[in-house]
Amino acid sequence: MKKKWIAFISFTMVLGIGITIYCLFFEHNRLSGVTSNGEWEVSYSKERKDQYWNGYVSKKTSEDAELKRVVFFVNRKEMVHYEQDEQEESAAHSDTVNIVWLGDAPEKNEQFEAVVEWNQNGEHHKERIKLTATKGS
Repeated sequence: MKKKWIAFISFTMVLGIGITIYCLFFEHNRLSGVTSNGEWEVSYSKERKDQYWNGYVSKKTSEDAELKRVVFFVNRKEMVHYEQDEQEESAAHSDTVNIVWLGDAPEKNEQFEAVVEWNQNGEHHKERIKLTATKGS
């Protein structure tokens, strides 16, 4: 009986360690990137237990910046774009804007990028961001 408990505990520990290693090194649940000035973060993440992924642009600073356009690329091919004129005016001034709804999970060999355009202090800015795998929700 004691050998069965030792075997059970050993199996549980090995399984736990295996799952932890997989989660830390092989499975990512978020892709993200930040503009060089730290103003905007673009993220593509899995929604809780759902199979679909959503993309967001979030304002990271308190600067008065107005989001004008975001183009989302997968393998250098334009997939989704957001333009201020297509949405409510207030969305351009909000802290987070949803740009991708019900997307597919990223494949290992796919490259995700976004071009973010915004106005700040009377100047127009445009920057391409590469999204990389990170942990987080």
